[in-house]
Amino acid sequence: MRTAVQSKSPSFDRRNGDCRPVCVVRLDRIQLAAEPRRPDCRLPVVAEYQCVKDHFVHSQTSIVTYHRTRQLRHVKSGTEVYWQYQPQCSWLKPWKISVEPPDKRGLRIREVFPILRLCRTYHLLLVELALDFFPESGVDRKFVKRHARFGKSRRRVDRGGPRQLRYGTRKSDKLVRCYAKPSLNSYRVELELHSGFLRKHSISSFGDLEKLVTLVCRDHLKFVFVRWKRLRRYLVRKFGDRRGKALLQAARDRSQSLQRVSQFLTRQGVANPHRFLRPMKINKSIRQAMRAWSAGSGACLAD
Repeated sequence: MRTAVQSKSPSFDRRNGDCRPVCVVRLDRIQLAAEPRRPDCRLPVVAEYQCVKDHFVHSQTSIVTYHRTRQLRHVKSGTEVYWQYQPQCSWLKPWKISVEPPDKRGLRIREVFPILRLCRTYHLLLVELALDFFPESGVDRKFVKRHARFGKSRRRVDRGGPRQLRYGTRKSDKLVRCYAKPSLNSYRVELELHSGFLRKHSISSFGDLEKLVTLVCRDHLKFVFVRWKRLRRYLVRKFGDRRGKALLQAARDRSQSLQRVSQFLTRQGVANPHRFLRPMKINKSIRQAMRAWSAGSGACLAD
């Protein structure tokens, strides 16, 4: 079964005959719950990984989940694994494993396979995709505020700090973070997909990640612009010439934020304001980058 991994062939901007990268997709982090292949539940030695430390887990909530965590590091790539064990609740799986690759390369399936072959069963708890937009794309903080739609997720101004745009919460199905990534000379859009999202779309193993190509591009990451002429005709027809034009100008005054425009129109009695939005051409580049990521290097993983 083909699985989604990092692609070596990002989307390109072919304007003026150039072949400069516009967007590259990386698998930035995964988290899974697993049962060991052996019944003794002891942590085995993982090929190509070395133990960095093993320590007690200090609970940050009222519920203690796992008693200990072991940190591993890949000897070649530097990918880190945080392996939680000794569960303190009967409903928890024996192991909870988080894998985080270095920023510049993304997670590769060959780094995960030595871990999965030690598991009798597993299912994904979290998948984080990183979409890095290079300067040629024109995507930055202002562009995201003005044109980005992340499904039903709404911007949170009380989280993430002044340099980060955040949509959704850690308790929702999806959390989106947008921020500049100077080390990669890019603007990053991170989609953190939680267990509720994964269960809803039947994504439990690495072989299911190919579903994200369609899901993300269709419903969870899209750049749009307002069709102002069509909106003007609707407002004039519904509210009359004078008030309609006044509402249109008020909406344009809020155009620096797509969310503010939509909220304003809804408050004025405009039903389904998304019907006045039109997808931008950059969405094609995102779909191409997602397909390239899904195709990857042809690595396969048998579930």
